[in-house]
Amino acid sequence: MKILLTCTLGLSIYLISLGAIAIPLNQNFLEKKSTFFSNLFDQYSNKPTLVLRRGAGKNNVVQGLTIDSKRETFYTLHVTGNPEKGVLNRFKINNKAKQWIASDTQNPSNLIGHQGITLDPLSGTLYSSSGTGVVNNGWYITKFNYSPKSLPKNIKIIKVFDETYNTNLNTMPSISPDGKIMVVRGKKGKSNIIRIYSFPKIRNQTDITSKFNNEWQVDPDFTQGGQPFQAMTTDGRYVYMLSGKGNLFSKRLYVYDLSGKIIQKIDNLNLGMREARTIGNSNLWEPEGLAIDGVRKELNILFAVGDKGHRKAHLHRVRIQD
Repeated sequence: MKILLTCTLGLSIYLISLGAIAIPLNQNFLEKKSTFFSNLFDQYSNKPTLVLRRGAGKNNVVQGLTIDSKRETFYTLHVTGNPEKGVLNRFKINNKAKQWIASDTQNPSNLIGHQGITLDPLSGTLYSSSGTGVVNNGWYITKFNYSPKSLPKNIKIIKVFDETYNTNLNTMPSISPDGKIMVVRGKKGKSNIIRIYSFPKIRNQTDITSKFNNEWQVDPDFTQGGQPFQAMTTDGRYVYMLSGKGNLFSKRLYVYDLSGKIIQKIDNLNLGMREARTIGNSNLWEPEGLAIDGVRKELNILFAVGDKGHRKAHLHRVRIQD
């Protein structure tokens, strides 16, 4: 009885303090620090979902993902060829399966960029960074409809940054699951810049360079040591971003609110490192994608793993607790 009372009291104190701190992610779990409470509240095993792709370049490094919770669909992005062309795979979400195999794939397109994919939850229309077929692609995003075994349909190129921003860049658009917010990334010199848009107001426009609600700079610590900016997503309340190289060293996961205030800095993300070591001999563990599952309230983190010519993807799902 005394043990139960103590545990209950401790649990209550933890929940109260958690609410007071108001951080969205379980940092101990992501850094793989074992504590009583991190184990108690972590409902997932350490084993990731294995994501297997089809089509051109299926064994290349995965470069992004997005989730259509309404239609129980999941998309991945990778590139193939020289000059690069973006390739999408489509999956049906199956939370009971240990591996997901793509149901179909879209043909490579040079209008789809190297990194960054998202969708409009209302229509299912996709948005990506613009590819090598778009001059000064760092100023643009590409809007399109997914088309299996074919090229993307209904393509529109949308300008999001003006001529004062860097020209060669992955803009990595992200739309919140409620369809209210769109976030894009630009760069001025060495500074990463984030823009926040009201998505319903700009949904049908092709030049939104001056239509943003807010703009702010990313903390330079995020890419310190040459760690590349790999992925970004938003749940409509926070902006989540991921950086890191393709080696067995910790990654970074930063969380901002929409005003640019930093909410959480995780400089030692180790989730998935141990599992990456079991795939092939190259010890590749590269952070490549972030996406929000709005129905399950989860942050999905995608890593590239495996040897060259046999690349695979590991998907980890983490509960958003705030």
